[in-house]
Amino acid sequence: QMCIRDRVSTQSTGGFEKSKSLMEEKLKAFKVELETAETEKEKVEREKRKVDREFGRLKQKLELAEQQVEDLSKKTKDMEKKYKSTINDLKGDLEVHRKGSRT
Repeated sequence: QMCIRDRVSTQSTGGFEKSKSLMEEKLKAFKVELETAETEKEKVEREKRKVDREFGRLKQKLELAEQQVEDLSKKTKDMEKKYKSTINDLKGDLEVHRKGSRT
């Protein structure tokens, strides 16, 4: 026959074992959650690097396009100046020709 002290000791050990087992299960579940979170974090970081690369590529294309627009604008202004100069030269030639044919 067990004495009361032995029964209490066995009951508390059983309770401890149950509690320990429960804590181990919680720890396993936490480790799985942590691994899942780390995997998700790695995916997000890879996606972020991919987006950053794409952003950099698009930014370069935009800068190139802006430079091309600026260059075309300058060329257009230069051509307008040449066009106006040519028109003025032709008008001058025409006036000289008209004055020359009157005399």
